[in-house]
Amino acid sequence: MRSILLIGLLAFTIGMSNASEVMSPRIVELDGFHVVGMQTFGNPSDGSFPNMWSALFNFEGSIPNITNDTVSYGIETYTKEHHTQGKWFYMAGRQVEDLSNVPVQMSAKHIPPNKYAVFEYKGSITARLGEQFQYIYKDWLPESGYELAGPFDFEKYDARFLGPDNENSVFEIYIPIKAKEK
Repeated sequence: MRSILLIGLLAFTIGMSNASEVMSPRIVELDGFHVVGMQTFGNPSDGSFPNMWSALFNFEGSIPNITNDTVSYGIETYTKEHHTQGKWFYMAGRQVEDLSNVPVQMSAKHIPPNKYAVFEYKGSITARLGEQFQYIYKDWLPESGYELAGPFDFEKYDARFLGPDNENSVFEIYIPIKAKEK
């Protein structure tokens, strides 16, 4: 599964403009939760994002209190550099019960309780993944009646993710939303 996630996330670096196959999201409310993992600041094209997965797998035995060892998260956190330099924070991590014993070589994030638009990505990972992100932010969100509720999003990889080349793979993209202010 380690190499599967690495290859799959490498495909994330491809950005396209058409996502005609993207389905409408389901809207969910989640309690807040904690994630511990490996984080980098950069651009997906520099290769650092997939490297966070191999780093996570090398150190995940040192993460205390993992809540579910079959679920992983890819968290994107956006700052002003996202718009000016095309860079943002990317973290590959695992959900934990609390943040009391974060290993020194790792980072921690608290994902806030929020309403989320959840998009499923189905099939092998191709340029369609970049297309889906483009569709979500450029097409769906402006027309949805919602706006972003925070400068982040995350991917959730569970047992349905069968590998980047598997047409039956599924993972989810969570976008924090709130009703548009009128």
